[in-house]
Amino acid sequence: MGGQAFDDLENVVDMLGDRYGKDLAWAKQTNQKLKDAKRYLKGDYKIHISSNSEVADHCRTYALSFPNDENYTNSCDHEHKGKCDRCSIFPETLADICASLEEVNCPLEEKENMEYVTTQAAQHIRSWKAHILRSINQDAARHDILKVLDSHSALIVLDWAMKFIPRKYRESQRDWFAKRGLPWHIAVLTKKNDDGDLQVLTFLDLFKSSSQDSGAVVAIIHDVLSQLSTIAPDVHTVYLRQDNAGCYHSALALLSLPTIERSTGIQIRRNDIENPEQMKAAIESFEGIPGVKVTVCALPPGVKGMAGE
Repeated sequence: MGGQAFDDLENVVDMLGDRYGKDLAWAKQTNQKLKDAKRYLKGDYKIHISSNSEVADHCRTYALSFPNDENYTNSCDHEHKGKCDRCSIFPETLADICASLEEVNCPLEEKENMEYVTTQAAQHIRSWKAHILRSINQDAARHDILKVLDSHSALIVLDWAMKFIPRKYRESQRDWFAKRGLPWHIAVLTKKNDDGDLQVLTFLDLFKSSSQDSGAVVAIIHDVLSQLSTIAPDVHTVYLRQDNAGCYHSALALLSLPTIERSTGIQIRRNDIENPEQMKAAIESFEGIPGVKVTVCALPPGVKGMAGE
């Protein structure tokens, strides 16, 4: 959505430069600034983000604090007097576009349409920037978990993969997406051995027919932890990590976790939400590796998991 928003702004700039009095040189220069801002958000902005920075947009502690709720606010031990020239490209360019819209002489309906497109695009770009910031913060939480892992704890990353096995040798997009059969779920487990080296084990759960809902997720988590108690009996604590799909953080899924703990004897210490793009990268990088555990599950109709409470 953020990339499309930049394209929408470029269209507005082209209209101002070509039809409504702003010269083509201004349009070319402004569009180049928009491209620079887009390139920065897609690349170097992630590198500049840190837990402590004098630039407000780069400081995770400051930028992610919610001033109206003390439970979601953290204080910094420094002031935010710094300025990033590359972070300033977009707001300065946006201000220039808005000023040009105020001055332009064009039909009222056309002007209101361009103002609306500009406002919506600016909102989407800010949301994209905030999304990038949250993603970096979420990834930092994953690194924190990996640092504290030992031979008695494990990190489990959960995600639904695309439907298993293509129907045809060559498929159109219409046939490729939204297949009705063979859904499969992947769980990647990471733990440390006694020497401190990371070990990875992947669980694939294949279903003949099943909805990708909370009931299936609860059954999968219980199955993975049950197998884990046999495969690695020394693991007593796990950290769960998944994307923001509703099947993972619904009331059914969350309220089932204590029941799963008591049933398997394994403590679920944390349940974190991850950026979907990072989830796909983490999951798909371990597909097909040696040591994969595959479980074929046939859920009877009406089974909705283990949330007896």
